[in-house]
Amino acid sequence: TWALGLSALAGGGLAAVSLLMAKFADSKISGLLWLSFTGGYIMLFTPMNELNSYVMLAPALAMWAVHFRARGDARNFKAILFMVVTIVLLPDVVALVMGKEPGFEFGKSWCPLLTLIFLGVLTQRLVALRSPVRQR
Repeated sequence: TWALGLSALAGGGLAAVSLLMAKFADSKISGLLWLSFTGGYIMLFTPMNELNSYVMLAPALAMWAVHFRARGDARNFKAILFMVVTIVLLPDVVALVMGKEPGFEFGKSWCPLLTLIFLGVLTQRLVALRSPVRQR
């Protein structure tokens, strides 16, 4: 019951954020934000989500990496690159070192954590875009 309530609350938050993004003048950024937040919602709140389904976040992560790189925002570019590399490789490395089961369990925690961090970076970006003084 609590998981359903949390999922509904997150869905309502996603709907509210979507309404805010619809007002952006830059449709490219609002589209990237929408893709990212909806992908994050699916990854965090879909039951029976397996580790390999995190590939659904790959287009959003890749497009943000290209966006941050083109703008010269090295900090956010490196953060996105770190997320991509660790989502893809770190559970397998843990599985090689500690065994298959610990690697799988690690990935079930690590990938959602990085999804939350990714959504946090995007929320910071969203706030920066909404503030009167535009930041990078």
